[in-house]
Amino acid sequence: MAMRADAGLPGKVMCVEDGKFVDYRWKEGTWDTQQFQTSEGKVDWDAIIDAEIARRKIVIDNQLAMDTSQDITFNAAEIPWWAWVKRFHLPEAEKLNGRAAMIGYISALWVDQLTKVGIYDQHTSLWGRLTVAATVVGVFYYREFGYENLTDEQKMAVDEVKNQLLGFVDQGKKAVGL
Repeated sequence: MAMRADAGLPGKVMCVEDGKFVDYRWKEGTWDTQQFQTSEGKVDWDAIIDAEIARRKIVIDNQLAMDTSQDITFNAAEIPWWAWVKRFHLPEAEKLNGRAAMIGYISALWVDQLTKVGIYDQHTSLWGRLTVAATVVGVFYYREFGYENLTDEQKMAVDEVKNQLLGFVDQGKKAVGL
């Protein structure tokens, strides 16, 4: 039962009292956005997301019964879409984009050295487009599932793309006399 009076807060924060969730910012079944305002007067949506995650964890971990006298009116849809994107999607998108770019660039340099076909020619050819598509699909699959977690059909599809790409590499080698 955490009480943060030492932090100068006006009440209890994230605790269970008499089998109920208690937090001075939780009023009438929802978060009081006035309690989450920054010094500039804007609502700190990240703090609300953190508080709701912590509240749900406390409710689940302590197996708190629902109080039928008070409805939970908080809805995650109250948080603006841009706050969710900023919080959860942008870091993942940046990481995924960076990985795909590194793989694509190194692959292009490797093919350039192997086949003596320049990066521009690789990009505009059918082979280059298939390679880009395979790289993107591969990054998505590996990021989401990992090869060991794929179904047999998915492994067959990934292996088929891999074999097609290796076939293109072999054709490229033969074309330049390697």
